[in-house]
Amino acid sequence: MNTVRILTNQITDWDSFHAVFKKAMGFPSFYGTNMDARIDCMRDVYEDTGMSRILLEPGEVLAKQSGIQALLWSFFYSLMKRH
Repeated sequence: MNTVRILTNQITDWDSFHAVFKKAMGFPSFYGTNMDARIDCMRDVYEDTGMSRILLEPGEVLAKQSGIQALLWSFFYSLMKRH
């Protein structure tokens, strides 16, 4: 099982959101820092395309951390959905 730690305390705006995910997921240097590019990179975690350092086996999922980070991420996600 793969676990990715998203440092939500480093996310303050869209630029930092993309920077944190790029670092945590190992997105390529040409990552487009937009939601379409993020979706493309996240979709490729099941294929070795070089779009992420994370490679999952079929049926495998990423583990999420619980606690304050999960709470903060949920809060941030709810804010993103409003904009």
